[in-house]
Amino acid sequence: MARTPRCAWACLLTALLVFFPLFAANAEAGGEEPAALPPDADPMPAQGFEPGLLPALAALVPGLLLHGSGTFVAGDTDTGLLLLAAEGVGVASAATGLTILATTGASRKLAGLSVTLTAGGVGLFLTPMLADLYGAAVGGTEGAPALVNPRAQVTLGYRFIDDPHFEYSSLLASNAQLWLDRWRLGVEGIVAADDDNQRLRFEGDCRLLGPLAGERDARDGSALDVQLASTFHSYGTEGFRTLSFESSVAGRYDLARLGAPLRGSFAEAHLGYGLEWFDYDLPGVPFGEDTSEMLLLGFGWGVYLGAWPGDHGSVALTYDHRRDSYFGGLSSGFIGHFGARGEWHLVDEETDNAWALGAMVKVGSALAAGLDLGYRWGSK
Repeated sequence: MARTPRCAWACLLTALLVFFPLFAANAEAGGEEPAALPPDADPMPAQGFEPGLLPALAALVPGLLLHGSGTFVAGDTDTGLLLLAAEGVGVASAATGLTILATTGASRKLAGLSVTLTAGGVGLFLTPMLADLYGAAVGGTEGAPALVNPRAQVTLGYRFIDDPHFEYSSLLASNAQLWLDRWRLGVEGIVAADDDNQRLRFEGDCRLLGPLAGERDARDGSALDVQLASTFHSYGTEGFRTLSFESSVAGRYDLARLGAPLRGSFAEAHLGYGLEWFDYDLPGVPFGEDTSEMLLLGFGWGVYLGAWPGDHGSVALTYDHRRDSYFGGLSSGFIGHFGARGEWHLVDEETDNAWALGAMVKVGSALAAGLDLGYRWGSK
Protein backbone atom coordinates (compact mmCIF):
# COMPACT_ATOMS: atom_id res chain seq x y z
CA MET A 1 0.00 0.00 0.00
CA ALA A 2 1.28 3.45 -0.89
CA ARG A 3 2.50 5.61 1.98
CA THR A 4 1.15 9.12 2.40
CA PRO A 5 3.95 11.68 1.89
CA ARG A 6 4.46 13.96 4.86
CA CYS A 7 4.55 17.02 2.63
CA ALA A 8 1.01 16.48 1.28
CA TRP A 9 -0.74 18.19 4.18
CA ALA A 10 2.06 20.75 4.36
CA CYS A 11 1.15 21.71 0.78
CA LEU A 12 -2.48 22.28 1.78
CA LEU A 13 -1.42 24.35 4.79
CA THR A 14 0.87 26.40 2.56
CA ALA A 15 -2.02 27.07 0.19
CA LEU A 16 -4.18 28.33 3.05
CA LEU A 17 -1.38 30.54 4.31
CA VAL A 18 -0.95 32.01 0.82
CA PHE A 19 -4.61 32.44 -0.13
CA PHE A 20 -6.05 33.63 3.17
CA PRO A 21 -3.91 36.77 3.64
CA LEU A 22 -4.47 37.62 -0.03
CA PHE A 23 -8.21 37.89 0.50
CA ALA A 24 -8.18 39.08 4.09
CA ALA A 25 -5.98 42.03 3.19
CA ASN A 26 -8.75 43.26 0.89
CA ALA A 27 -11.63 42.67 3.31
CA GLU A 28 -12.98 44.97 5.96
CA ALA A 29 -11.98 44.59 9.58
CA GLY A 30 -13.75 41.66 11.18
CA GLY A 31 -13.27 39.43 8.13
CA GLU A 32 -16.47 40.44 6.35
CA GLU A 33 -16.63 41.38 2.70
CA PRO A 34 -17.22 45.08 2.10
CA ALA A 35 -20.44 46.18 0.50
CA ALA A 36 -20.67 45.70 -3.24
CA LEU A 37 -19.60 48.67 -5.31
CA PRO A 38 -21.98 50.10 -7.90
CA PRO A 39 -20.80 49.85 -11.52
CA ASP A 40 -19.91 53.55 -11.69
CA ALA A 41 -17.63 53.13 -8.67
CA ASP A 42 -15.32 50.63 -10.37
CA PRO A 43 -11.68 51.74 -10.39
CA MET A 44 -10.76 53.49 -13.62
CA PRO A 45 -7.37 53.59 -15.31
CA ALA A 46 -5.14 56.48 -14.36
CA GLN A 47 -5.17 59.57 -16.52
CA GLY A 48 -2.87 59.07 -19.47
CA PHE A 49 -3.37 55.31 -19.64
CA GLU A 50 -3.75 54.38 -23.32
CA PRO A 51 -4.19 50.70 -24.22
CA GLY A 52 -3.91 49.65 -27.83
CA LEU A 53 -1.74 48.03 -30.46
CA LEU A 54 1.65 49.35 -29.31
CA PRO A 55 1.19 48.32 -25.64
CA ALA A 56 -0.14 44.93 -26.81
CA LEU A 57 3.01 44.44 -28.89
CA ALA A 58 5.09 45.41 -25.86
CA ALA A 59 3.23 42.74 -23.87
CA LEU A 60 4.60 40.23 -26.40
CA VAL A 61 8.11 41.64 -26.89
CA PRO A 62 9.68 41.97 -24.38
CA GLY A 63 6.54 41.11 -22.37
CA LEU A 64 6.78 37.36 -22.84
CA LEU A 65 9.94 37.48 -20.71
CA LEU A 66 9.30 40.69 -18.76
CA HIS A 67 5.64 40.55 -17.74
CA GLY A 68 4.00 43.90 -17.15
CA SER A 69 5.74 45.55 -20.09
CA GLY A 70 2.43 46.11 -21.89
CA THR A 71 0.62 47.91 -19.07
CA PHE A 72 3.84 49.80 -18.31
CA VAL A 73 4.04 51.12 -21.88
CA ALA A 74 0.30 51.94 -21.78
CA GLY A 75 0.92 54.21 -18.81
CA ASP A 76 0.21 52.19 -15.64
CA THR A 77 3.58 51.72 -13.95
CA ASP A 78 2.21 50.30 -10.69
CA THR A 79 0.24 47.49 -12.34
CA GLY A 80 3.16 46.68 -14.62
CA LEU A 81 5.52 46.33 -11.67
CA LEU A 82 3.04 44.13 -9.79
CA LEU A 83 2.79 41.77 -12.77
CA LEU A 84 6.58 41.69 -13.06
CA ALA A 85 6.86 40.87 -9.35
CA ALA A 86 4.32 38.04 -9.73
CA GLU A 87 6.39 36.64 -12.59
CA GLY A 88 9.50 36.78 -10.40
CA VAL A 89 7.78 34.82 -7.64
CA GLY A 90 6.65 32.25 -10.22
CA VAL A 91 10.13 31.82 -11.68
CA ALA A 92 11.64 31.46 -8.20
CA SER A 93 9.00 28.90 -7.20
CA ALA A 94 9.45 26.82 -10.35
CA ALA A 95 13.24 26.94 -10.04
CA THR A 96 13.04 25.82 -6.41
CA GLY A 97 10.76 22.93 -7.30
CA LEU A 98 12.99 21.75 -10.13
CA THR A 99 16.05 22.04 -7.90
CA ILE A 100 14.44 19.88 -5.21
CA LEU A 101 13.41 17.37 -7.88
CA ALA A 102 16.94 17.19 -9.32
CA THR A 103 18.95 17.18 -6.08
CA THR A 104 16.81 14.50 -4.40
CA GLY A 105 16.70 12.21 -7.42
CA ALA A 106 12.92 12.69 -7.66
CA SER A 107 12.44 11.33 -4.14
CA ARG A 108 8.86 10.29 -3.45
CA LYS A 109 9.05 11.89 -0.01
CA LEU A 110 9.44 15.34 -1.58
CA ALA A 111 7.67 14.74 -4.89
CA GLY A 112 4.49 16.49 -3.78
CA LEU A 113 6.36 19.58 -2.64
CA SER A 114 8.57 19.79 -5.73
CA VAL A 115 5.69 19.33 -8.18
CA THR A 116 3.55 21.85 -6.29
CA LEU A 117 6.30 24.46 -6.38
CA THR A 118 7.07 23.77 -10.05
CA ALA A 119 3.50 23.72 -11.36
CA GLY A 120 2.46 26.58 -9.11
CA GLY A 121 5.42 28.58 -10.35
CA VAL A 122 4.43 27.94 -13.94
CA GLY A 123 0.95 29.19 -13.10
CA LEU A 124 2.37 32.36 -11.57
CA PHE A 125 4.47 32.82 -14.71
CA LEU A 126 1.66 32.33 -17.24
CA THR A 127 -1.14 34.21 -15.44
CA PRO A 128 0.63 37.62 -15.30
CA MET A 129 1.60 37.19 -18.95
CA LEU A 130 -2.03 36.77 -20.02
CA ALA A 131 -3.18 39.53 -17.67
CA ASP A 132 -0.59 41.94 -19.08
CA LEU A 133 -1.64 41.23 -22.66
CA TYR A 134 -5.29 41.76 -21.71
CA GLY A 135 -4.66 44.99 -19.83
CA ALA A 136 -2.38 46.40 -22.52
CA ALA A 137 -4.77 45.59 -25.36
CA VAL A 138 -8.15 46.59 -23.90
CA GLY A 139 -7.42 48.33 -20.59
CA GLY A 140 -10.10 46.43 -18.70
CA THR A 141 -13.81 45.86 -19.33
CA GLU A 142 -17.09 46.31 -17.45
CA GLY A 143 -17.62 42.53 -17.15
CA ALA A 144 -18.76 41.53 -13.66
CA PRO A 145 -19.78 38.23 -12.02
CA ALA A 146 -22.76 37.50 -9.78
CA LEU A 147 -22.23 38.84 -6.26
CA VAL A 148 -24.50 36.22 -4.73
CA ASN A 149 -24.67 32.44 -5.13
CA PRO A 150 -27.89 30.77 -6.34
CA ARG A 151 -30.01 28.58 -4.10
CA ALA A 152 -29.76 25.54 -6.36
CA GLN A 153 -28.80 24.42 -9.85
CA VAL A 154 -29.39 21.35 -12.02
CA THR A 155 -27.43 20.64 -15.20
CA LEU A 156 -27.56 18.12 -18.03
CA GLY A 157 -24.68 17.72 -20.44
CA TYR A 158 -22.95 15.72 -23.15
CA ARG A 159 -19.26 14.82 -23.37
CA PHE A 160 -17.38 13.56 -26.41
CA ILE A 161 -14.15 11.76 -25.48
CA ASP A 162 -11.50 10.60 -27.93
CA ASP A 163 -9.26 8.27 -25.90
CA PRO A 164 -7.35 5.46 -27.67
CA HIS A 165 -7.08 3.49 -24.42
CA PHE A 166 -10.82 3.07 -23.75
CA GLU A 167 -13.92 2.07 -25.70
CA TYR A 168 -16.25 4.91 -24.70
CA SER A 169 -16.68 8.11 -26.68
CA SER A 170 -20.16 9.46 -25.80
CA LEU A 171 -20.93 10.36 -22.19
CA LEU A 172 -24.11 11.75 -20.62
CA ALA A 173 -23.59 13.96 -17.56
CA SER A 174 -25.92 15.28 -14.88
CA ASN A 175 -25.18 17.55 -11.96
CA ALA A 176 -27.14 18.98 -9.03
CA GLN A 177 -25.95 21.58 -6.52
CA LEU A 178 -27.47 23.14 -3.42
CA TRP A 179 -26.17 26.27 -1.62
CA LEU A 180 -26.96 26.97 2.03
CA ASP A 181 -25.36 30.21 3.19
CA ARG A 182 -21.62 29.43 2.92
CA TRP A 183 -22.09 25.68 2.33
CA ARG A 184 -22.41 23.92 -1.02
CA LEU A 185 -23.42 20.30 -1.64
CA GLY A 186 -23.02 18.77 -5.08
CA VAL A 187 -23.48 15.44 -6.82
CA GLU A 188 -22.45 14.56 -10.38
CA GLY A 189 -23.13 11.44 -12.41
CA ILE A 190 -21.56 10.51 -15.76
CA VAL A 191 -22.64 7.47 -17.78
CA ALA A 192 -21.17 6.25 -21.06
CA ALA A 193 -23.80 5.78 -23.77
CA ASP A 194 -21.62 3.37 -25.76
CA ASP A 195 -19.72 1.42 -23.09
CA ASP A 196 -19.94 -0.02 -19.57
CA ASN A 197 -18.49 2.98 -17.75
CA GLN A 198 -20.01 5.06 -14.93
CA ARG A 199 -18.72 7.76 -12.59
CA LEU A 200 -20.38 9.20 -9.46
CA ARG A 201 -18.96 12.11 -7.46
CA PHE A 202 -20.06 13.83 -4.23
CA GLU A 203 -18.73 17.24 -3.13
CA GLY A 204 -19.07 19.41 -0.06
CA ASP A 205 -17.65 22.96 0.09
CA CYS A 206 -17.29 25.59 2.77
CA ARG A 207 -16.83 29.15 1.52
CA LEU A 208 -14.43 31.05 3.75
CA LEU A 209 -14.55 34.31 1.78
CA GLY A 210 -16.58 35.55 -1.17
CA PRO A 211 -20.19 35.62 -2.43
CA LEU A 212 -22.68 33.58 -0.39
CA ALA A 213 -26.15 32.22 -1.10
CA GLY A 214 -28.85 34.79 -0.43
CA GLU A 215 -26.48 37.62 0.55
CA ARG A 216 -25.58 40.53 -1.73
CA ASP A 217 -22.74 42.18 0.16
CA ALA A 218 -19.75 40.70 -1.70
CA ARG A 219 -17.27 43.18 -3.13
CA ASP A 220 -16.55 41.17 -6.29
CA GLY A 221 -16.17 37.58 -7.49
CA SER A 222 -13.09 36.81 -5.39
CA ALA A 223 -13.64 33.69 -3.28
CA LEU A 224 -11.88 31.10 -1.13
CA ASP A 225 -13.31 27.59 -0.62
CA VAL A 226 -12.34 24.39 1.19
CA GLN A 227 -13.70 21.18 -0.35
CA LEU A 228 -14.10 17.52 0.57
CA ALA A 229 -15.08 15.07 -2.17
CA SER A 230 -15.41 11.39 -2.98
CA THR A 231 -15.55 9.74 -6.42
CA PHE A 232 -16.52 6.23 -7.52
CA HIS A 233 -15.62 5.21 -11.08
CA SER A 234 -16.52 1.86 -12.66
CA TYR A 235 -14.69 0.58 -15.76
CA GLY A 236 -16.89 -2.43 -16.50
CA THR A 237 -15.35 -3.32 -19.86
CA GLU A 238 -11.82 -3.19 -18.44
CA GLY A 239 -12.80 -5.02 -15.24
CA PHE A 240 -11.85 -2.62 -12.46
CA ARG A 241 -13.23 0.15 -10.25
CA THR A 242 -11.77 3.06 -8.29
CA LEU A 243 -12.84 4.86 -5.13
CA SER A 244 -11.20 8.10 -4.04
CA PHE A 245 -11.40 10.60 -1.19
CA GLU A 246 -9.84 14.05 -1.37
CA SER A 247 -9.55 17.46 0.23
CA SER A 248 -8.57 20.71 -1.43
CA VAL A 249 -8.53 24.48 -1.17
CA ALA A 250 -9.53 26.66 -4.13
CA GLY A 251 -9.54 30.38 -4.75
CA ARG A 252 -10.53 32.96 -7.35
CA TYR A 253 -9.09 36.49 -7.35
CA ASP A 254 -10.57 39.38 -9.32
CA LEU A 255 -7.55 41.07 -10.87
CA ALA A 256 -9.16 44.52 -10.71
CA ARG A 257 -7.84 44.50 -7.14
CA LEU A 258 -4.32 44.66 -8.58
CA GLY A 259 -4.97 47.43 -11.08
CA ALA A 260 -7.68 49.14 -13.10
CA PRO A 261 -6.34 47.90 -16.49
CA LEU A 262 -7.17 44.35 -15.36
CA ARG A 263 -10.87 45.04 -14.63
CA GLY A 264 -13.11 42.25 -15.83
CA SER A 265 -10.47 39.51 -15.54
CA PHE A 266 -9.68 36.97 -12.85
CA ALA A 267 -7.17 34.31 -11.82
CA GLU A 268 -7.95 31.05 -10.07
CA ALA A 269 -6.04 28.17 -8.50
CA HIS A 270 -6.60 25.05 -6.42
CA LEU A 271 -4.40 22.67 -4.43
CA GLY A 272 -5.31 19.43 -2.74
CA TYR A 273 -4.47 15.84 -1.91
CA GLY A 274 -6.36 12.59 -2.42
CA LEU A 275 -6.13 8.83 -2.02
CA GLU A 276 -7.48 6.34 -4.56
CA TRP A 277 -8.25 2.65 -4.00
CA PHE A 278 -8.54 0.09 -6.82
CA ASP A 279 -10.76 -3.00 -7.08
CA TYR A 280 -10.01 -5.55 -9.82
CA ASP A 281 -12.03 -8.44 -11.24
CA LEU A 282 -9.15 -10.77 -10.38
CA PRO A 283 -9.21 -13.68 -7.92
CA GLY A 284 -7.03 -13.20 -4.87
CA VAL A 285 -6.69 -9.42 -5.28
CA PRO A 286 -8.80 -7.77 -2.55
CA PHE A 287 -10.15 -4.24 -2.68
CA GLY A 288 -7.51 -1.74 -1.60
CA GLU A 289 -4.52 -3.95 -2.35
CA ASP A 290 -3.51 -1.39 -4.95
CA THR A 291 -3.68 2.29 -4.01
CA SER A 292 -2.56 5.57 -5.50
CA GLU A 293 -1.96 9.07 -4.18
CA MET A 294 -3.22 12.14 -6.04
CA LEU A 295 -1.79 15.63 -6.11
CA LEU A 296 -4.67 17.94 -7.04
CA LEU A 297 -3.35 21.16 -8.51
CA GLY A 298 -4.54 23.59 -11.14
CA PHE A 299 -4.72 27.20 -12.21
CA GLY A 300 -6.52 29.37 -14.73
CA TRP A 301 -7.06 32.85 -16.08
CA GLY A 302 -10.30 34.22 -17.47
CA VAL A 303 -12.48 37.17 -18.41
CA TYR A 304 -16.00 38.04 -17.30
CA LEU A 305 -18.62 38.60 -20.01
CA GLY A 306 -21.66 40.78 -19.46
CA ALA A 307 -22.50 42.10 -16.01
CA TRP A 308 -24.73 40.78 -13.22
CA PRO A 309 -27.62 41.25 -12.41
CA GLY A 310 -28.19 41.09 -16.17
CA ASP A 311 -27.09 38.32 -18.51
CA HIS A 312 -23.50 37.40 -17.71
CA GLY A 313 -20.86 34.71 -18.02
CA SER A 314 -17.14 34.07 -18.39
CA VAL A 315 -14.48 32.36 -20.48
CA ALA A 316 -11.26 30.89 -19.07
CA LEU A 317 -8.08 29.04 -19.98
CA THR A 318 -7.12 26.33 -17.48
CA TYR A 319 -4.52 23.76 -16.48
CA ASP A 320 -5.29 20.77 -14.23
CA HIS A 321 -2.72 18.31 -12.88
CA ARG A 322 -5.39 15.76 -11.95
CA ARG A 323 -4.72 12.19 -13.13
CA ASP A 324 -7.96 10.29 -12.46
CA SER A 325 -10.40 12.09 -14.79
CA TYR A 326 -11.61 11.15 -18.26
CA PHE A 327 -9.02 13.41 -19.89
CA GLY A 328 -6.04 13.48 -17.50
CA GLY A 329 -4.92 9.88 -17.00
CA LEU A 330 -1.40 8.62 -16.44
CA SER A 331 -0.73 8.32 -20.18
CA SER A 332 -0.49 12.11 -20.38
CA GLY A 333 2.84 11.86 -18.58
CA PHE A 334 4.12 14.37 -16.04
CA ILE A 335 2.13 17.23 -17.56
CA GLY A 336 -1.58 17.33 -16.78
CA HIS A 337 -4.33 18.52 -19.10
CA PHE A 338 -5.06 21.95 -20.56
CA GLY A 339 -8.49 23.29 -21.31
CA ALA A 340 -10.84 26.13 -22.11
CA ARG A 341 -14.34 26.67 -20.78
CA GLY A 342 -17.14 29.15 -21.19
CA GLU A 343 -20.49 29.81 -19.54
CA TRP A 344 -23.40 32.19 -20.10
CA HIS A 345 -26.39 32.86 -17.84
CA LEU A 346 -29.68 34.16 -19.24
CA VAL A 347 -31.11 35.90 -16.18
CA ASP A 348 -34.70 36.70 -15.27
CA GLU A 349 -34.00 39.84 -13.23
CA GLU A 350 -37.35 39.67 -11.42
CA THR A 351 -36.66 36.26 -9.87
CA ASP A 352 -32.86 36.09 -10.33
CA ASN A 353 -33.38 32.63 -11.83
CA ALA A 354 -31.33 31.83 -14.92
CA TRP A 355 -30.78 29.38 -17.72
CA ALA A 356 -27.12 28.37 -17.77
CA LEU A 357 -25.27 27.42 -20.96
CA GLY A 358 -21.79 25.92 -20.83
CA ALA A 359 -19.09 24.55 -23.12
CA MET A 360 -15.63 23.13 -22.55
CA VAL A 361 -12.64 21.63 -24.37
CA LYS A 362 -9.81 19.69 -22.69
CA VAL A 363 -6.60 18.16 -24.05
CA GLY A 364 -4.61 15.62 -22.05
CA SER A 365 -4.39 11.86 -22.37
CA ALA A 366 -7.64 12.26 -24.32
CA LEU A 367 -9.34 14.96 -26.34
CA ALA A 368 -12.65 16.02 -24.81
CA ALA A 369 -15.41 18.46 -25.67
CA GLY A 370 -18.69 19.07 -23.91
CA LEU A 371 -21.91 21.10 -23.82
CA ASP A 372 -24.14 21.78 -20.80
CA LEU A 373 -27.63 23.16 -20.23
CA GLY A 374 -28.71 24.02 -16.71
CA TYR A 375 -31.18 26.02 -14.65
CA ARG A 376 -30.34 28.08 -11.58
CA TRP A 377 -32.73 29.17 -8.84
CA GLY A 378 -31.61 32.61 -7.74
CA SER A 379 -31.38 34.40 -4.43
CA LYS A 380 -34.85 35.99 -4.43
